[in-house]
Amino acid sequence: MSRKKKWCYSIITVVLWLVVWQMTAYFIDNQIFLPSPQETVESLKRLFVSAEFYQSIGFSLGNIVKGFLLGVFVGMILAIGAAWSDFFETFVSLPLRIIKATPVASFTVLALFWIDSSELSVLISFFMVLPVVYSNVLAGIRETDTELKEMVGVFKVRLFDQIRFLYIPSVLPYLCSAVSVAIGLAWKSGVAAEVIGIVKDSIGNHLYQAKIYMEMPELFAWTAVTVLISVASEKLILWLVRLLERAVYGNAEETVGNEPITVMQDNDTEENNLPCPEEKKREIRVHKVSKSYGDKKILENVSLSFSPKHPVALMGTSGIGKTTLLRMILGTEHPDEGEIERAEGVKAYAVVFQENRLFERVSVEKNLQCVCRTDTQKAEIPHLLKRLGLYACRKQKVACLSGGMKRRVAIGRALLRGGQVLLLDEPFQGLDEGTKQAVIGLVKEKMCEKSVLLITHDEKEAAGLGCEILQL
Repeated sequence: MSRKKKWCYSIITVVLWLVVWQMTAYFIDNQIFLPSPQETVESLKRLFVSAEFYQSIGFSLGNIVKGFLLGVFVGMILAIGAAWSDFFETFVSLPLRIIKATPVASFTVLALFWIDSSELSVLISFFMVLPVVYSNVLAGIRETDTELKEMVGVFKVRLFDQIRFLYIPSVLPYLCSAVSVAIGLAWKSGVAAEVIGIVKDSIGNHLYQAKIYMEMPELFAWTAVTVLISVASEKLILWLVRLLERAVYGNAEETVGNEPITVMQDNDTEENNLPCPEEKKREIRVHKVSKSYGDKKILENVSLSFSPKHPVALMGTSGIGKTTLLRMILGTEHPDEGEIERAEGVKAYAVVFQENRLFERVSVEKNLQCVCRTDTQKAEIPHLLKRLGLYACRKQKVACLSGGMKRRVAIGRALLRGGQVLLLDEPFQGLDEGTKQAVIGLVKEKMCEKSVLLITHDEKEAAGLGCEILQL
């Protein structure tokens, strides 16, 4: 539905309900039971010219927003703690369940014994917001992409970048949903607490006085004001959240430049002439490894070794266990039998996963920067992007790129990361033939000092990297 049509439907809906209200009030013809829209508007006009009206709104608004923000902050902190520790989650779950189950009236009466009535709406709003934010943020953290979590562990992405690029995008939709619900709860519970506590100079107190003196138009007017402020508060807070999101990730780009992409060959590089290290310092040995999932045997008695001068390509039908073996070499899974020996010189891995595993909401450049450990690596990014034909779109969000371009970003990330071992799981899938050959040349150039394991279904790719082919 277009925005214009949505606005038209909303206006028509409001008008129709006003007509229903007016007709109902006309037939009842009793102001004490149901005042008409006109009588309510007249009451609103009288309130608007009163200084006490604005003082009461300011008082209630300040207290309820204070309780809301406190609830959001504490709820997020508790959710982070619960995601980190199962014991902590169990520890906080009991009081949070009690808070959710306890009626607002009970909390309000108890709170009158603990604090001054002027702070009553702060506490009640806080209690209503806390469990909503906690449960939503915890769900968002737990829905974080497990493959991306594995990637940041392998590439040792800095905690700050993990929070910005991994966890915030996962949590943000849940937080927005929580905020949308919680702000309404905060206003309803906060004003209700003011009514019960007869809090001076508050919206709740005016509602109570209107009820006592049976001033129904004024009661409806104050109710309308409360609803409007609640809706406006929700819109404002969601706008601020989106503003923060744009500040962190920038505006989305809808298209990528149409200029043809040419992968450059670099004939001036000195890396081809660098001597490779001694074989034993970076060798990986797989010795009689077996792996099962339940009753299904994936790998049985597999042995192989690879080193800088002896790259290996694994080939075999899909589902035979190639990626499982790669994960065991990486250390993210463990064999049931056998062992994997890593030479003492193996300190870090670079991986092109079968999936791209990129931060979709940030730029190509930032995806590469987050795996850099030194300024030298960061300085290499422009040159590497030119080699991959991605320099023109370095500022583009990854989500806006084609599949083949995303694949080249994933390859560039692995080449930039360094490390002594390079693991490639079908790295050239999705690339056209010309681009594939150029990228294979780049990978071969960069892999001189690394122990390389390639998983592929294409013998030409294995030959292009000079790999010995092993069939599983």
